[in-house]
Amino acid sequence: MKKYITLTLLFVGICSFAQSSQNENITSVKLTEAYKQKAIDKVLEFYNYIELLTDPALNSKMKEHTANEALKLFITPQTAIHNFFNKTKTNPSISALLKNATHQKKQYHFTLTTITATPQYQNPEQEEWIVTYSLTINNSKGILLKQNFIIKVENKKFGNSIKKVKNTYLGEIIVL
Repeated sequence: MKKYITLTLLFVGICSFAQSSQNENITSVKLTEAYKQKAIDKVLEFYNYIELLTDPALNSKMKEHTANEALKLFITPQTAIHNFFNKTKTNPSISALLKNATHQKKQYHFTLTTITATPQYQNPEQEEWIVTYSLTINNSKGILLKQNFIIKVENKKFGNSIKKVKNTYLGEIIVL
């Protein structure tokens, strides 16, 4: 009888562990899909800001506000970016590119296709993903680009307490 009770308890324990492990895998898949969508949305948001900044009808105060919001998408203002406006000068910082965008004489339109986001690196403090996409500017030939997407654990103050939160940022853009 003692054997049967021990075997029953062992069987129940194994089944419980297997179900817990399966739930963790489902959560992990859902979290990965959520970050994948977040990465794609941030890239699209960036190009929407660039379109606004190149609109000659937008006043300088709105352009300044738009540039500041676009800058918040990136990990640092010095992040290197592919230059959409000048083929001779390569990889300016995001802040220089945004400034350049505000001085364009015509509005640019961007279309992104074949967008994929893939996790590359992970540690307890930061994850890095690669977002690849084809960018078409003003209906011209597409450019294949690769952009970093960073998920960073940072301290954030909530009232009197400080909590660790995951913030997301865009990183470097390079031509493939």
